[in-house]
Amino acid sequence: MPRIVLVDAAGVLYLDTEAIPGAGAGIRYLKENGVRVFCVTNNTCQHPSLITQMLAKKDVLFKEDEIISSGFGLQMDEEVHSLVSGKKIFVYGKDTSFFYIEAAGGHRVDRIEEAEAVVLTSTVDERHDIRFTMLRQSLAEHPRPVICSNPDRLVATPNGLATVIGHDAAILEADGIPVYWMGKPYPEFCHVVRKYLQKKGLVLGHADIFFDDNYHNVAMMAGTLGINGCLVHKTGISAGIPLEDLIPNPAVGYAVDSFCI
Repeated sequence: MPRIVLVDAAGVLYLDTEAIPGAGAGIRYLKENGVRVFCVTNNTCQHPSLITQMLAKKDVLFKEDEIISSGFGLQMDEEVHSLVSGKKIFVYGKDTSFFYIEAAGGHRVDRIEEAEAVVLTSTVDERHDIRFTMLRQSLAEHPRPVICSNPDRLVATPNGLATVIGHDAAILEADGIPVYWMGKPYPEFCHVVRKYLQKKGLVLGHADIFFDDNYHNVAMMAGTLGINGCLVHKTGISAGIPLEDLIPNPAVGYAVDSFCI
């Protein structure tokens, strides 16, 4: 039995508005047996308290301090923090993501022209294509550092895969704009996760496990953290990809159809 389990959220614990069958029971079983369980997510659209509320509605129960968001990297990673703290920041994302910038000491501005750096936290619901095009043009004319706090390119939905903010950040990077990536699967975020746990007196060991529906996330996170990696294969973005088509990686020691313990 592991002492610590790290588990992704979207595609592992829930899909769109519905919980993955057995996910809530699996989390409860682990906690009842003394395992420390943390939700490690690239969700920087919501404050951790909102993430816990959203999961609770799906009967997946976490405490607020059991949520480790990639948004924490804005204050816990030295290089990224230096780009945000005390700086004028244009936030591309929803209002519910502003917490992460403010917690890192950034000063939000409403006009991209005033910004010293840009933080991408999520896609936006209204006029996303138009708004992103305007952002892209502004950065082309006046390049500034861009921090993408949610590197996900794709998410699984009931209607198939949909592109999200990491996809747009990759477009900016292809344009020659410097992009600082913070979140899964990047090693900088692995260090943030390790720091977060150490503050709680927890040290990851070889028996501990990380669950994710993204093969690259599993390989990088488990390999960098020195723990076991388990690919959740049929409920998220890996659904439909034959396991034999994935490049073998020793950090990905296990695969399960769904997170159901």
